[in-house]
This record gives sequence, C-alpha cells and structure tokens, in this order.
Amino acid sequence: MRGAGHVGRVRRPARRPHRTDRPDRTGPHRAREADPDLIDPAELIAATSVEQLAATAEQYFATLDDVEQLLTKPFKEAGEAAELLVTFGQVLRGLQPATGMTVLDFGAGTCWTSRWLTQLGCRVIASDISPSALELGRHLYERAPVLGERPEPEFLVFDGHRIDLPDASVDRILSYDALHHVPNPDDVIAEFARVLRPGGIAAFSEPGATHSLQPQSQYEMRHFGVLENDVIIEDVWQRAQDRGFTEIRLCLLDSSPQWVDLPTFQDVRAGREDPSVFPEPARAAIGDRRMFTLRRAGTETPDSRIADGLTAALSLDDVTVERAGDGVVVSGTCRAVNTGTRHWLPSDSPHGPVFLAPASFSPTGPSATGSRTPVGGSRFPAEETAGCRLVGRLFFGFGLRWGMFPMLSGSSSTS
Repeated sequence: MRGAGHVGRVRRPARRPHRTDRPDRTGPHRAREADPDLIDPAELIAATSVEQLAATAEQYFATLDDVEQLLTKPFKEAGEAAELLVTFGQVLRGLQPATGMTVLDFGAGTCWTSRWLTQLGCRVIASDISPSALELGRHLYERAPVLGERPEPEFLVFDGHRIDLPDASVDRILSYDALHHVPNPDDVIAEFARVLRPGGIAAFSEPGATHSLQPQSQYEMRHFGVLENDVIIEDVWQRAQDRGFTEIRLCLLDSSPQWVDLPTFQDVRAGREDPSVFPEPARAAIGDRRMFTLRRAGTETPDSRIADGLTAALSLDDVTVERAGDGVVVSGTCRAVNTGTRHWLPSDSPHGPVFLAPASFSPTGPSATGSRTPVGGSRFPAEETAGCRLVGRLFFGFGLRWGMFPMLSGSSSTS
C-alpha cells in the first residue's frame, strides 16, 4: 500500500551484475495458470492507482476494531513474536544504527519499530501512507514512553509519490515488511537513494518470491485490496544499482531455527550432520524471507558513537620522580593517539564523546582517578592527538605504578 511516484530513471547497463542463475518467476505464474481464481498482484497494480491504494491503506487502519491488540505488536502472540524479534534483531545488525543518527522508518505503520529505534537513541522519522496508522503510533509512544532522555520522534505522512525530506538528510532507512506493499518500487528505491546521506544504509525485512501465493496474502488482497507483492531480490538489486546503491548484503539466518538433541548438535558442530537437519532447513527458510541491506554510494566516516574499533596508543614522555615527604611525586606527559578505525568525537559532542583521564593503580586496583581532559578531535582517524601534563603522588612500599587510559565512550552518556 505504500509507494512513491515517478522519478526519472537512469539506466547504467555497464553496472549490471553477473548472474550465475536467473530468479525463478515461473512458480507464481504456473500456480495462477492452475488456479485462475488466484489474485495476481501485477493485475492489482495495473488496475489501481497509487492514490487508490493509499486510500485503501488509510481505510484499513481507520476502521480497525481491535486497536489494543495491534498496539501490542510484536507481542500479539508467542509464535509471531519469536519470528519478529529474530528478524528485527538481524535487520538491526545490518542497519548499524548509532546514537544520534537520523533514521527514517519507512512504512512504519503503528510505529513499534520506530519506538525501539527511539529507545536506542536515534532521531526517528516515522513515515507511513496512512495518517491513521501514524496516529496510532503517537498513541503507542504516549502509552508506552521510551526511557531516559531521547530525541522526540517525528511523524511524516507519505503521499505515495515523494518522501517529504531534503536530499541527503537521513543516515539510515528501515523498511520492515513495507516494500512488498509498494506498487512502484523503482520510485521508492530512488527516493531512498535521494534522502540517504553518502554511505548511508537502507535495511529491509521482506517476504520472498512466492509471497503473493500464500493464503494470508490472497485473503488480504481479496478482502481488503491490500497489495501483497512478491519480492524478487535480483530485481531489487538491479533497481538499487540504477539508483546509486553500490552494495547489497543478505542475511542467511534462518528465522525459524532448528531445535535438536545433544547428539545432533554435536554432529553439526563436528560437520557430521544429516543434510536434512542442517543446512537444508536453513536454505528452505531463506526462500521465504529476505533480510538485506543496501548501501548508498559515498563514504561514511565511522566515529566513536560505536565502541567497536576504538583503540589508542599511549606513550609517556619527560617522566621525573622527586621525593616529597614520605612519598614521591611522579610527573610526566602522556600522549594518546587514535590508532583505531573510528574518528574520535570531541568531548563536547552530545553523543559518543571521547575523554582522557589519569589514574593511579595499586595492587588492589585503581586508587584515584583524575579529572577528565577534553579531546578536540579531528576528522581523520589515526591523526588525532591530545597531550596533557599529569602529576600523581605515589607512596613507597605499595608497588604503585603510574597509569593513563583513554576513556572512550560509545554511548550517549559520558564515561
């Protein structure tokens, strides 16, 4: 039900990927030949305008009887919850959000995914073609508010033709079970490329190539006019390349993993498993679910909002030891150099700031910690330095040593 209008398409034949095999589109076609009563999503798209599908989506959400149950998603029932939590977790890994990032939740519906992204500290723009769905999303935020100080979410009605955001204005896009409702995916992918910043990521969780044949899909299309299209990943990737995406990554995780006894588990670990146990079930499972990411052309500078890759080289210079009463005063200059893969954000940054602080150690652990020293930071990894003059008092007889460590924060709070 969610779509975008026409945006000029640029073909780049030289960039077409080499395919060792073609996607199988014959399954749905043969099924409809065998059963002419099956609804073809292509015919639904041809017979219905974007505006009509938008009106259908609005009516769907505006006339819901059991709003309370809908707002419990993903915890409406145990079986669905297990699958939604697994797929959301893996899509979240692919999305790679960080505190303070601007994330567009496209096709947000009642905003359960938006709320979780807000809890992670993202600035969320929840977008849907149905104003009533977004109103339910506002209601969800009010009834189940996120904890702590987090950015306020923004609610954006999608008109079915254009995402009302400036070019290169978002860091991430989440499309969780939304793309298969879109009647014009070419244009939606083009809009994603337009609003994403260079190097930004769009992450998706979608059904597979025979989704339209499933009984529930047929029911939704027949009784509600909701588009339940098939997702051909090769077609998605071709569209994405034409629009400026340079990388696709697909998740091989089985969203309904096998549960086995201990001997079978040991056989799998040792490589002695029966193929019917593993990997055949996993291969079958990914036939019905597509979890994937698209990366926009350009470079995204990684920074200290994420702790992975934060390292520093420490050195002590000009160290002197002087007697002072019953102890000694050790003076020196400690220098920390960024040797990691992430840009250090300065100490006044609202998210992921980096500080330095001295500490003295005894055999039982740290005995004192000095004040933090701000790090100005530059935009170039491995070229950031901060020097400070440190003075610590060490007493005889306890084996004390001078210490200095970088306090690298990967969260919104300072360390």
